[in-house]
Amino acid sequence: MENTPTNPFAALIDKLRYWVRTSTHLATSGPYLPIILTVFFVVTVVSHVALVLMSQPVSYWKNPETAVGFGVFGERFAFNLIGMITAVAVYLVIAVFLVTFVNFRYSLVGWMAAEFAHFYLIIDSLQACYISRWSDSLSYLCQYANNGFLWLVFAILVGAILVFNFQPAEFSLANKKIQKGVSFLAFGLPTAWVALMIAVLIYSTRVPNYGWVRVDMEDGPGPTQEAESVYDIGRNRLVMFGGVSKYLGNNQWDYIIETWEWDGHRWYAIFSEENPPPRTDHSMAYDPARGVTVLFGGYAGGERLSDTWEWDGKTWKKMEPDDFPSMRSGHEMVYDPARQRVILYGGYGDDVFHNDAWAWDGKNWEQIELDSAAPTASVFALTYDPLKEEILGLLSGTGGTWRWSGETWTRLTLDVEPSNRGWATLVFDPSRKLFFTFGGNSQDTILNDTWTFNGEEWTEYTIRGLKPAPRMDAVLWFDPIRGHVMLFGGYGKDDIFSDMWEFIPPEE
Repeated sequence: MENTPTNPFAALIDKLRYWVRTSTHLATSGPYLPIILTVFFVVTVVSHVALVLMSQPVSYWKNPETAVGFGVFGERFAFNLIGMITAVAVYLVIAVFLVTFVNFRYSLVGWMAAEFAHFYLIIDSLQACYISRWSDSLSYLCQYANNGFLWLVFAILVGAILVFNFQPAEFSLANKKIQKGVSFLAFGLPTAWVALMIAVLIYSTRVPNYGWVRVDMEDGPGPTQEAESVYDIGRNRLVMFGGVSKYLGNNQWDYIIETWEWDGHRWYAIFSEENPPPRTDHSMAYDPARGVTVLFGGYAGGERLSDTWEWDGKTWKKMEPDDFPSMRSGHEMVYDPARQRVILYGGYGDDVFHNDAWAWDGKNWEQIELDSAAPTASVFALTYDPLKEEILGLLSGTGGTWRWSGETWTRLTLDVEPSNRGWATLVFDPSRKLFFTFGGNSQDTILNDTWTFNGEEWTEYTIRGLKPAPRMDAVLWFDPIRGHVMLFGGYGKDDIFSDMWEFIPPEE
């Protein structure tokens, strides 16, 4: 006679044990998923992982410990190649075991969920367009990822697989030759596809990255809006000062009273016993003849400034000139080798958009006489053109590309040029003899377009791919150590950025 537990708790335990044994048996009993579904799952995973790996820049393959990469979920890539393959292999073993030995009623649900998750991440990677570095033509694939075409292809593939594997008896393939052909395609095509993925992955480790590439930083500046910078060619350092990090409300900002320097590899916070007061929309220029960085004016606490400071690489020093420009912000400064002076132009102050110019000799400011047609300009872009020995400007308000020689401004007549914009920066790349600008604000639209100017015509860089988010007033400079144009920070509609980018031309 069977002994029945009289204790209610023991009876409950027995029922639970019976339920576990029964459920386990049902979950692991046949029928099982057709093997072709498992094969398709493996192909999807391999394709996803291959796309992630082939999207890595060449710098990642050279030194995965320090180079930035793009992870499976869009995060920073934390695995080297061996670690990635090991993690994927473990994942595949577990997943294949589940879909092979679990009843199809349960495993089919998991199979569908995993397929759609992987395909979503595949499309997400394609939309980022990392693979555009291989070839310009591949960038068009990104457009199909954006318009849903790939989802349609995926739905057709999944539908075809399900139809051929869960078809009613009346739709079975009676012809043995057709059955063999379908079986051959079902296993032959995945094998060929995996082989192709492996070959392309090996090839991708030697394809140079180009376009905008994220630069990984350690201990760099935080979010920075409206900071100003200049490159110190004497010490090979970018010098950046000022700006704000966030909005505190009630028309109050969190000002940055820090001097940062970039040496081509990392950022350094430099501390000085005396610092300029906090500010935004000021301007800075490097004087190579005297080996100092000059700072003038800006905006802080509801008022504009007219003070002059110099930075020698160790300390800031406030200068006390007898004559100086009026209080202003949004002006620009550049060193003019012909005059051997730092030149200041334009800006806004006292409810006036200025079109005056001043020269700094290290002791005093002297106004430069200009003709009456000199354009007003504020929050514009200005740089020196060593090829023509003139000052080149991309002016806002007035708009257009201008040259300043002597006392005369001349607007260039060009077929194509960047739209009228403010809060952009213009830098010169001496290795390619090109001027470079990115983003800005045009008619209340924040931009992230990239343009180069060879002295005669502008060209927009239109190859699709990863690039900085739309922003204005970013810090932009040419880095002679890295040999490329660099970008840091800036602000958009709702964000103040702290990211850093490097532009690698396609010809490299």
